[in-house]
Amino acid sequence: MSTMGENVSALPVEVEFGGRLRFMSIWTTDATHWADRNVRGVESVFFHHPNASLTIYSNKLPASAVGAIASLGFDVRVLPYNLTQLLHGTPAAPWLGKLSRWEQGPYFYTHVTDVIRLALLF
Repeated sequence: MSTMGENVSALPVEVEFGGRLRFMSIWTTDATHWADRNVRGVESVFFHHPNASLTIYSNKLPASAVGAIASLGFDVRVLPYNLTQLLHGTPAAPWLGKLSRWEQGPYFYTHVTDVIRLALLF
């Protein structure tokens, strides 16, 4: 595939990624906020991509939140994360030094999900 736009041929995404799509999501708020719309989001992944894999990184969401979907044979799991280990050796590691300050902000959860997402891709 060319990055300049000429001779571009795109394969179906399932072919480009070895036949299996991998999705990830990050849940940082309390499990009591997990609602039907969140379940519908998980269901939507598998409605459109039944052979996909979905990993939800969360320290607050129990595996039972997606248990019904997993029991149908879909590849969905909730995995805990350790922010210190995850950021170790990344450019975001210094961010941890001010973590207690960041946690006081009203939008901390959005910042932490961004840094987790970047670290997972790093």
